[in-house]
Amino acid sequence: MNKEEQKHIILKNSFNISYHIYYDEERGLCLRMLDGDRVWSRPFVLSDLSVNDFCAAIDEKDIIHFVFQAKDGHIMYGHGRRGHIDIQPILGSKDTTPWHKRLSMLVFEDIVLFFYVIRHNDRHLIAMQSIINGALSKPMAIDYIDGSDRHYVVFRDRPGKCRLFYPRSEKSGMCLCHRILKDDLTVFTAPEKLYETEGEILFPSAVCGQDNRIYVSFQDKRDGMYRVLFMEYGTAEPLVLYNSPSPAGRSGLVYNNGTLILYRTDERNIHLRISGDGGINWTDEKRYLSDFTNMPCRFIYGTNVDKERASWFFNEIPGCFTKGYQLAFLGEEPPQRTAPAKAAEKDSSMIDRILPVKKPADAESGKSGISSGGTTAANIEHKFIHLRNFVENMQKELTKLWLTQKEFDKKLSDLHEEIEMLKQNFDYFLKDANSGE
Repeated sequence: MNKEEQKHIILKNSFNISYHIYYDEERGLCLRMLDGDRVWSRPFVLSDLSVNDFCAAIDEKDIIHFVFQAKDGHIMYGHGRRGHIDIQPILGSKDTTPWHKRLSMLVFEDIVLFFYVIRHNDRHLIAMQSIINGALSKPMAIDYIDGSDRHYVVFRDRPGKCRLFYPRSEKSGMCLCHRILKDDLTVFTAPEKLYETEGEILFPSAVCGQDNRIYVSFQDKRDGMYRVLFMEYGTAEPLVLYNSPSPAGRSGLVYNNGTLILYRTDERNIHLRISGDGGINWTDEKRYLSDFTNMPCRFIYGTNVDKERASWFFNEIPGCFTKGYQLAFLGEEPPQRTAPAKAAEKDSSMIDRILPVKKPADAESGKSGISSGGTTAANIEHKFIHLRNFVENMQKELTKLWLTQKEFDKKLSDLHEEIEMLKQNFDYFLKDANSGE
């Protein structure tokens, strides 16, 4: 669970269709789609130049955006518009050996914000770039980030403010800082210190409740002890929810419809504490019971389903790929609606028309052999293989269509507007010409 290579991104569009963006060592950055039977399609390669340092997000128009570090160290940005995948460079790199820059991104309206960590003056620095109405900005330095983890959290709260939480070194130790991006998207507010320690701050996590109350958790490692702390933004003293000489693992917060969940993970287990009153009182820690058969994965989840957006908030969450995928603490993913029996029969007859069954050789002589409705077992197997290949190819093409269909809808709408304008101009000139005669 602590390994960065186990990160997976799940994006769900407004039609309740889920996509999985992940890194494959042989193929690079890949995308696949979950069908109504909870089966993943064949992967579509977004870029074979990517290393295992990437992020992805979905905007309000259901367009998927992604950013990744290439094998030459450059940072690249892509999206599914104009009928195909467009990729462009964002930031060049003098260091041709890639290293983990901790890429992150936010998308909203016609704005894309990129965040990453770069080296500067023998330290590490958080920087930001933006694309606003298609124009790429220059990199903007935000602040130094320190610690062995160099983990930061950036998100938009419910009113739309962009908030950043990160650890930074001080003379006496480290502090957890908070900053807000100003409305012009060009500069952050001055850093606000939320917590100071002589030790090291790890795994900051922050969530936003429905009333825009901000809750924060993080780890304080000092004097051989590991502590997981929680605080509501604006309060003075944090609560200690874990205190042990044993490492806490990866920890984080999940907000689920008024309930706060603080989780931490070890090699195979997920442990959690729950609060139903905004973090004032917490249950004792217990192990999360699930049907996860393997070590849980790290999921980053984005959704355009209104109910989920209103009820859930988290930076990342444990999960697994059982039944498509499952996110811990939120219940099982609801299955897609299945077609009624009559519709299924109709689909079966359509498949028969697409893949007709050859007449068995022995049927002409009146011998049915091993058959099912006049079809031999060999032909059934042959038909099944063709059908499986047909479905896989259709899934792959459907995945590409879903990535780009929103852009075509917008182009069609723009064309209708242009046609109406041309009609009005034509009527005007025709009227003017008639009056001139």
